[in-house]
Amino acid sequence: MRTPIRPTSCVSDCLLFNCVHAEAVLGMKDLFSLHPQSLGSSLARLFDKVFDLISDEDLYVRQAVRTLFEFLLPLIPAVRLPS
Repeated sequence: MRTPIRPTSCVSDCLLFNCVHAEAVLGMKDLFSLHPQSLGSSLARLFDKVFDLISDEDLYVRQAVRTLFEFLLPLIPAVRLPS
């Protein structure tokens, strides 16, 4: 039986094998759009791994990160902090 792919393992694998590029980041967006239930458990690790790509040399990688964040941020419920 095949082990299911988890979003966090995809991010880690991409970083481990230095294959992080625009298609990999957009693949994360596609994965979360198909499996939004896994977003909650993967969000902190995803941001930790992808946040550094905001300053990547490659314009297409930076654009892909922006697209991913534009997709994800509206899905995150607002947290009200006590004033």
